[in-house]
Amino acid sequence: RMFANQVLVDRQFNLLETYIGEGLIQHDPEIGDGIAALRSKLHIAASGTPGIMYQQVHRVLAEGNFVLCMSEGRKAGVHSGIYDLFRVADGMIVECWNTVFPIAPPRARRLIRATRSTPSQGSRKGLPKTVVFLQQKMTPSTIFSSTSSL
Repeated sequence: RMFANQVLVDRQFNLLETYIGEGLIQHDPEIGDGIAALRSKLHIAASGTPGIMYQQVHRVLAEGNFVLCMSEGRKAGVHSGIYDLFRVADGMIVECWNTVFPIAPPRARRLIRATRSTPSQGSRKGLPKTVVFLQQKMTPSTIFSSTSSL
């Protein structure tokens, strides 16, 4: 949690070496392996160019040598959920996977809940296109099978 709060949310990039191992393997196709590539991508995002801005860490779960960090922020200006999975060895992050997905606005979330609670409706007519898209696309299998970048 300290890494997520200090480095990702508070943007204290000078602490990267405290948490990240030398041979970091990055599974994000837009970020190269190693601390230097991650630092560069985080600096670009922090400078206001389209990228990810972490705003809040909601939950951190660990089992064995894996840590899952569930956060909220913005990607290219869109309110987003961010999942980072880290593999840890000797107390350092040595491997990283991530996915980012848009979070529906509150009104759309209410509409999604309403349509799920009334299956007899059967029709999506009248729902905003965003809600229909989210109903079709935002399942656990689509969230964890996709990858997005920092």
